[in-house]
Amino acid sequence: MEDANFLAFQDNDKFFETCKGQDDDWICLYQDGYQQEFSDHQHPPKRTYFRSIAFGVIPTYWSETDVLSKKLSHLPYFMAHNAWRAELPGIFPDGEDYPLEGIRPFVGISLNRFRGANELSLAAILPDILSDLEVSKGGVSSLNFDHLGNRIVEFIEWMAPYDQDRRVQQPVSAGVALRIRRKEFERWLKGHGLNVAYALTVFRTTERYKPEPCMRWQECTGIIAKECVLDIHEKTFDNNLPPWMFSPFELN
Repeated sequence: MEDANFLAFQDNDKFFETCKGQDDDWICLYQDGYQQEFSDHQHPPKRTYFRSIAFGVIPTYWSETDVLSKKLSHLPYFMAHNAWRAELPGIFPDGEDYPLEGIRPFVGISLNRFRGANELSLAAILPDILSDLEVSKGGVSSLNFDHLGNRIVEFIEWMAPYDQDRRVQQPVSAGVALRIRRKEFERWLKGHGLNVAYALTVFRTTERYKPEPCMRWQECTGIIAKECVLDIHEKTFDNNLPPWMFSPFELN
């Protein structure tokens, strides 16, 4: 893909389907990661940071995405910082405590920023949903949950090999994902009259040979429901923080 098309998110349909990460057996509720395409000396690398966060909406909002995007005066998730796995999801409130009618968070997120270092975030399904599903935690420090010996909720971490570019000790791509069994979750959604929408934030750049905070980035934020409502614009970081130091999804 040409650089201009890459920065204009011309591949958005394919990329958004990847961010949703759905298949026949699982529904992905959260993804956080980055990836870099291999390149030669004549073509700069294409870097992408992305986060997608699922949340529940009533059918009216799901079918009218522009109305939903205007309705969101609160972030559609709960957030903490530097939490231990053993603390999750207990540190998060129930989704039914969310203040906006017709919208219900599914997940709580812990951004890992201990002493300024960046690590991929952690995520867990909110306690009231887990209680409804009658699942049990896979271990004290596990973010997986089972029911009668069957895995219902799964937290996945992945990493590709390290590259040979001039970045310092960074894999070509890495990420985390939180997913739930489709059959059980669709039954829960039907019982609560909800559809699944996604809040998405993506940063892209083709610059090289400078620290990431000093690069020029294209940012794409938006809501994916029945349709997409997106905002694409250039983003610079004057406070010397790279894109992954910011919240997963920010409201205008």
